[in-house]
Amino acid sequence: MVGLGLNGFISVFRDPHTYLMPVAMFKEVVSKADNTSTSLGITLGRSQGRFVVRKVMDGSPAKRAGVERGDILVEVNDQKIQGLLQARVTELLKGDVGTTATIRVLRNGDKKKFKMTRTEITVATVSTRVIDGIKPIAVIGINKFAKGACEKTKEAINIAKNADVRGLLLDLRDNPGGQMEEASCIASLFVGPDKKIFELRYLDPTKKSEVYYGGEDKIFDQPVAVLINAGSASAAEIVAGALRDLNRAVLVGERTFGKGSFQEGEYWTQNKKVALFETKGFYYLPSGRSPQMKGLSPDVAVNFDDISMGREEDQFMNPLHAPEKQKKIIKTNISVKECIDAEDGTFPEDTQLSKARQVLFCSKVVAL
Repeated sequence: MVGLGLNGFISVFRDPHTYLMPVAMFKEVVSKADNTSTSLGITLGRSQGRFVVRKVMDGSPAKRAGVERGDILVEVNDQKIQGLLQARVTELLKGDVGTTATIRVLRNGDKKKFKMTRTEITVATVSTRVIDGIKPIAVIGINKFAKGACEKTKEAINIAKNADVRGLLLDLRDNPGGQMEEASCIASLFVGPDKKIFELRYLDPTKKSEVYYGGEDKIFDQPVAVLINAGSASAAEIVAGALRDLNRAVLVGERTFGKGSFQEGEYWTQNKKVALFETKGFYYLPSGRSPQMKGLSPDVAVNFDDISMGREEDQFMNPLHAPEKQKKIIKTNISVKECIDAEDGTFPEDTQLSKARQVLFCSKVVAL
């Protein structure tokens, strides 16, 4: 109880990413960098003050039960959720493997009930598909920067190259981040080993900043567009922002989450059984700008069915801004009218993907 109280205080008066936890739990959190999670497989957003299902994970209990994107969530285990914070609703949906949850949703005015058993979900770190057309393209989706994500992305790019694609869409929507080493490695596959991907600057003025390079050879040189939304956070923002800053890609979708801070864990000096996970500084893109609080604005904005998600700035009572020594605003200003006609194929179920495909072959994109 004391620990929860302290963390509640810290989250308001310090920042929501600084907290105390038992050492055993801390070790488990640090060691878990794979692509498994325990949940129902639902991603929520907000629309007109209501909680709306924004995404249903393939292979999840929610998907098997028949929950659909656009369903309005009204109850979880007989508890009405109107007026609750999103963090509280997310907490209600979580639970141990094998436990059940019952939700009620509204779909086209009709109320529907779903009973599901929570399972451990393993999400494919990287997915690949090739879309034929006048100019065939590949869509590579990265769900999380888990261990091995760079190697899997390299394999996906080689599949795309063997299919003779003319361009690539890198889908980072709803990617919450992960290991920064994997992220910088992936970015270098598009820009080469010698380009700076990001920089760490510490809050402690006695510590020197650290510059990170991907280190991998460039293996793809066709046009690239990156799909982003409000769920693209942390390492996903670094990859998207770096590729744009280095004139290698354009961004399509929504403004990203806005987490540009990084945390490090250490034993609490007051009690060696307790670990302190604390914000130590900020990530900076090649342009010298940090995504902290602001996120990345897309070059071509395409909203996601008017369903909004909470962002980093919504979590703070006292904003945690990143000081910027250098400000270089990157603006691509792409006019969709200069792009290929939509007759090469659209995706009615995914307007962001359709628009990204359309802008991929703009003259300004090809020139990058």
